[in-house]
Amino acid sequence: MGLLVTCITKSGGNELEHIAHIEGAGWRYTVAQAIPRIRADATAFYTGKRHQRAVRASSHEGGGEYLRTTPDHVFSDNLLALPACSRGVVVASVAGNP
Repeated sequence: MGLLVTCITKSGGNELEHIAHIEGAGWRYTVAQAIPRIRADATAFYTGKRHQRAVRASSHEGGGEYLRTTPDHVFSDNLLALPACSRGVVVASVAGNP
C-alpha cells in the first residue's frame, strides 16, 4: 500500500525542529508509528505528483530515527518542503493502524 504525504507537522524548537507527523488524505502517522511500518514494508509513503519520492527511515549516529526522502535533485519534493498541516483539524489514523 502506498500513501501520498501531503503535509507535515513539526515539533521542537527553532534549531531542534523535527518532523513529528506526516499526513495525507484521511490519514495521519507520528514518526514513531511510520518508521516500523516502513521498516516492515507494511506501508510505503511517497511525496511528489507521481509518487516518485519514497519516504524512508534513517538513523542518527546517536541512535535516534527520523524520516527522509530518497535524495534527488528536486528539493520541492522533500518532506521538509511540504506545507504544514492545518492546526486544529483532527485526522484519524488509518483504521486498524493506531
